[in-house]
Formats: sequence, C-alpha cells, structure tokens
Amino acid sequence: MEKTPMPHIGEMLHQYFTTHRTYKSVLAKIMGKDRTSLQRYIYRPSLQAQILWDLSYGLKHNFFQDLADQLPSHFSTNAVTETTENEEIERLKRELNLAKAQITVLYDIVMGKKELPKRE
Repeated sequence: MEKTPMPHIGEMLHQYFTTHRTYKSVLAKIMGKDRTSLQRYIYRPSLQAQILWDLSYGLKHNFFQDLADQLPSHFSTNAVTETTENEEIERLKRELNLAKAQITVLYDIVMGKKELPKRE
C-alpha cells in the first residue's frame, strides 16, 4: 500500500491566510489567543485537532474537509454525504416520469377513455 505523506498543516494555513488576506490579530481575538501563537501555527507540520477545529470555526472554513479531500476517494467514512448533482438529476427525472404517467391516467379518466379503479 502506497501511503502519501500527510499535508503540512502550517503550509495549508499559510496559504489560506495569504489567499484570503486574513488578519491574524483579528483571528487571534476571535479565538482568544495571541497573535504570535497563530503565527507559529504556520510553521508546524501538524496541529492538534482541537486547534484545527477552533481555526475552522474562527475562519468559517472547513480545514478538515481540505485534508479529507487529499485522501483517496475509495476510503470509507461515517459522514453523511449529500447526493451528487447527477444522482439528484436522476431522482428528479424519475419523479417527473411518474408525474407524467399520473397526468396521462387522470386525463384518460376525465376524457372517458378509462374507468376509475374499483375500490375494495
């Protein structure tokens, strides 16, 4: 089994800070930390999950998803996943076809081409 190296969390944070022009002093206040602590995070290859969790909430950005996206897609997860767009399109197509069939039956009943089903 070929294992890829874990992404450097500090570099991931640094990239986010740079791309989103994040003011570390503001983020530090939100998180209840000092600015130097945040600055040190960008040099660390890994961080405790609690720190990454706090950063995610402070920045309203899912760093865990960023990490998860770097794992192979065939890995299992316990997370509830949303349906993909293609699955949703297929579901809506089936629903539309059922509605069309119901409309056809109702039309035929109204026009006298079919009788109402007998109730038991």
